Amino acid sequence: MLLPVALSLAQDRAAVSLSCTIPSGQPVEDIVRPRSAVEDSRIQQNSHDVKRIGRHQLSVTWAGGIRVFKDKPPFDAELDGVWWAYCGYSATLKMHLLMKKDVDLFTGVLLDDVTGALLPGGENVMFSSDGKLYVATEQQDGMDGEIVKLLTRQGTLVWKGYGGVLTKDGGVLAELGNFRWDKNRLIGDDEISKKIFALTQVNVSSWKWVPLSAK
Repeated sequence: MLLPVALSLAQDRAAVSLSCTIPSGQPVEDIVRPRSAVEDSRIQQNSHDVKRIGRHQLSVTWAGGIRVFKDKPPFDAELDGVWWAYCGYSATLKMHLLMKKDVDLFTGVLLDDVTGALLPGGENVMFSSDGKLYVATEQQDGMDGEIVKLLTRQGTLVWKGYGGVLTKDGGVLAELGNFRWDKNRLIGDDEISKKIFALTQVNVSSWKWVPLSAK
């Protein structure tokens, strides 16, 4: 009976998450990029009208209209300009995720299929089990580790910070990965210490990563 349970949990997790990253080990880019075979595949996988209208424009149809995402020059600079790529759609969330490379920040935007609203996103987005919160991660070029954003379902920022633990002078004590929800608590793993950390609210405006236990 373990296999069906494990499969169910994996499906539940996938149903409330969207990603612009590509699993390691595949002989392709690590993120979805514009006009790539991966982007084309993700466009074809959903039933919505998503298409490229010209080399540097992406059109996404939502329930009440169309959103057009336009790249900004210089188009061919790796760490300058802005480009967009389509990452996928969740029928459970009724959300599209688009990758956004903004100069040297690799992030993303959610498009609400019901309202047409644009919400803050990231390279990866995952909603809590009650659907009231979501976490989005983004990457600054040259930075070790990820930036983590905790937001309400409406896109209001609750907390934003480094995905790990830093010393007072900026040294890294723990660099976290494999972010996930344990019910409605955000947790992540530190491969060096082999500990699990939970994002914990200290007071009204302050949050920090607190170690829970050995993995």
